[in-house]
Amino acid sequence: MNILLIQADQQRRDSIGPYGNAIAATPHLDRLAAEGITFDNAFTPIPICAPARASLITGKRPVRHGILRNLESGAVGGRDFIGTHPMLAQRLAQQGYRSTLCGKWHVGTRLTPADCGFDGVFYPGYGYPADHPHYLDYLHSLGC
Repeated sequence: MNILLIQADQQRRDSIGPYGNAIAATPHLDRLAAEGITFDNAFTPIPICAPARASLITGKRPVRHGILRNLESGAVGGRDFIGTHPMLAQRLAQQGYRSTLCGKWHVGTRLTPADCGFDGVFYPGYGYPADHPHYLDYLHSLGC
């Protein structure tokens, strides 16, 4: 079985078709939801994105993993995980899965996706892939 976990930043539940929005055209998400599962009774452990991401990949509340606020990579006064935690990607790897991150990371100050068991291009810090040379090279190769 394949697993596709989509975690959007600042995404309201009622803004996409699978959760009842009849105005927004989200046919691919609608199909994924129809053929897979949706979470109809899920809650975030904290309404701040970086600690919420950290909770998703550790399965622990922010007070247990230690990331309590949003910080860019390398920010003064920032922190990474308190102690060590089994990570979602590492647990999935034990079952034969390969986990790949697409998009921004924004977890901790020095942690990388690879530190937490994910493959994929790492865009350090918070922000936009267009600020990174390898992404600009990719866009250039497409004629953009």
